[in-house]
Amino acid sequence: MKEVPYSLSLKVQEMEEVDPDFSMPGGSSIPPFDEEIDPGFSVTPEEPTTPSTPSTPTTPSTPTTPSTPTTPSTPTTPSMPSTPSIPSTPVYPSTPSIPSTPTVPSIPSTGQIPIYPCLFCGGDPWIAGAIRLLNTAVGYNSLRIYIDGMLAATALDFAQLTGYRRISRGYHTFLAVDEAQNISTSKSIYIDSGMATIAFTNGPAGLNILSIPDPSCPASFPGGCLRVCNLAWYSGNLNVSVGNLTFQSVSFGQPTSFSSLNSGSYPLRISRSERPGNTLISSTLRITSGRIHTLYVFNWNPSPDTIQTLLTSDRRG
Repeated sequence: MKEVPYSLSLKVQEMEEVDPDFSMPGGSSIPPFDEEIDPGFSVTPEEPTTPSTPSTPTTPSTPTTPSTPTTPSTPTTPSMPSTPSIPSTPVYPSTPSIPSTPTVPSIPSTGQIPIYPCLFCGGDPWIAGAIRLLNTAVGYNSLRIYIDGMLAATALDFAQLTGYRRISRGYHTFLAVDEAQNISTSKSIYIDSGMATIAFTNGPAGLNILSIPDPSCPASFPGGCLRVCNLAWYSGNLNVSVGNLTFQSVSFGQPTSFSSLNSGSYPLRISRSERPGNTLISSTLRITSGRIHTLYVFNWNPSPDTIQTLLTSDRRG
């Protein structure tokens, strides 16, 4: 147990010096008391002698002025913590360093394309299309993507879709690199002035690159619209049904035309065209009015029956 220190406070009361002659101030004697002295406590004097007149009492020595106690040493003001030294000029945090080249935020896939600087337009920034990147390649790590030698994505994970980015119309070289496996592939693709999805998929030689046009949905369509894009290299052609609507025998890399659907939820079923009775996916699809939907279907394992989906929803242009 920790001992608690304590202190004793001694209060010194200053006593006045007693007058040795018991005289009143000014020389007057203190008159005797009228009360009888208790014989038990007195000595009977013999014949009382005339009391000798006391010599003039010496003026009682004026009691020395009680030595004024030395002014109690004023306790040193408890050492207050020294006032923190305030610099004459307050030091403000340095302004956070702003990168010289601001990072352009990616454009959400669920909105229209804001006007961002065209990073891949070369010398012609006004004639531009827009692209987004999608990784559906099974058996690879995150991909590093370059466009014309410029870094476009540092780590594009499997099943990840970026927002749209502006790019000039014309041919561009796309390079995908799996640094962990020291694998890379490149392809020159023509980009038109519209919108497109650049998909990194499996293919006959391993890693493959496809360009998938992203046209707008016809304005005459009520509700929302939907198309299907088959990127499942290992599964072949697919049958996709959404409610009573069926996309029959959808081939690899070839998106279907748009179909109109009212807003709401629909049952989704996917099967391989070779085995239509074997349902690979049974789920629910949500269609929103006034939006363009693309259902991407791809493998999650290098096996024909391993299917997963990704639904995008974009505003109509």
